[in-house]
Amino acid sequence: MKVPRAHKKIGILAHTGNKNLGDETIFAAVIENVKVRCPHSEIVGLSVRPEDTQQRHNIKAFPIRRLRKSGVGVHESPTRQELKVLVMRVPWIFSISRWIKKNLESLISVLAELAFCGKSLARIRGIDLLLVAGSGQLSDHYGGPWGFPYTLLKWASFARIMGARVAFLSVGAGPIHSSLSRFFLKWALSLAAYRSYRDEGSKKLVESMGVAANGCIVPDLAYSLPDTKLCSGSILSSIVPVVGINPLPFFDARYWYKSDRRAYERYVKQIAGFATRLISEGYKILMFPTQLHADPLVIEDVRSSMIALGLTSVDTHLIAVPVSTEEDLFSAISKTDVVVATRFHGILISFLLHKPVLGIAYQPKSRELMDQMRQAEYVLDINQLDSALLMERFRSLLANREVIVKTIQERISAQRVALEMQYNQVIGPVHLLPEA
Repeated sequence: MKVPRAHKKIGILAHTGNKNLGDETIFAAVIENVKVRCPHSEIVGLSVRPEDTQQRHNIKAFPIRRLRKSGVGVHESPTRQELKVLVMRVPWIFSISRWIKKNLESLISVLAELAFCGKSLARIRGIDLLLVAGSGQLSDHYGGPWGFPYTLLKWASFARIMGARVAFLSVGAGPIHSSLSRFFLKWALSLAAYRSYRDEGSKKLVESMGVAANGCIVPDLAYSLPDTKLCSGSILSSIVPVVGINPLPFFDARYWYKSDRRAYERYVKQIAGFATRLISEGYKILMFPTQLHADPLVIEDVRSSMIALGLTSVDTHLIAVPVSTEEDLFSAISKTDVVVATRFHGILISFLLHKPVLGIAYQPKSRELMDQMRQAEYVLDINQLDSALLMERFRSLLANREVIVKTIQERISAQRVALEMQYNQVIGPVHLLPEA
């Protein structure tokens, strides 16, 4: 990438607006770092739900894809229902009508997408730098190839057509199941003037798709959130130690891209057993979500499982803290002394607040994160989870907490330096401010 020039308008693209506070933290971190380097530039957000992005981050925002309208609450008239029944009674009429309906819907969808693309090109006009803001966007486990891969290709193409540079910042890759997804992602990445990956696994996966091996590894963008946006507490300062537990809807049919009821129930039972044992030893529990749609449901299931295990007066042992914003999340974690987290950013944000973390890895990215922070000893595989093993590793974490906190602080400093260098390379150093 050439030496950064002054930018009049910068676009930040992420799959945000879905109540995932980890992704929102990344988005906030990029905004803050853009502001300090380009205080006179206009910042435009490109997200899944722009109204949420505008409200949460106080910037103008546009949608990255069409939102399908829900059919909930739509009722058919009696005449239409009768006609439907009549058509279904005549096989050949039903087959023809179904073919017409299917192809008509496809045609309407294509026309609607073309119209959306036209609007998007107009919206991106004037942007001279498009930043794809980290997170696990190089994947297809939600939505297949026409989800994340197609969306990234579409916007990278729009940016180049309109003369803007494209930079992929600290993106995570995988899982990628479809060959079409690989094609879309390879094409999108080839349009970028700069690209970096948040871990070695992501870099290797991208390079295996045939993308040139000139991308670098730069830590997750959440590490670049300024200290002024965080709040922290001291380790084991409370009279009754508080353990933060951050659950995840592992194979939960209400959220996961595929479901496995037994795997989900086993996970919930192990977390509940661990929490119940902690309470029996005098700890308080604070369960916090980072995904506001899905995690509260898991928390409630864990709570119910704790009751089923015979724990009476559950609520007297649980600290209830409402979480709806990133600031709420930081505040909740700051009230804990030690954290047991399953979500990637549940682990990372706890590190940002200097909390010792026992990580539960549901994907390789969690292990790589723990390894980057020199905490590989304190991560467990979710598929071999056992409440007794959790307690054993938890005790080891407590016994070494002072050394762990010091290591975390040192590693965070190193991560921030790496991210500072990346922002300087892509956007420009702080002292090179554009003129008004």
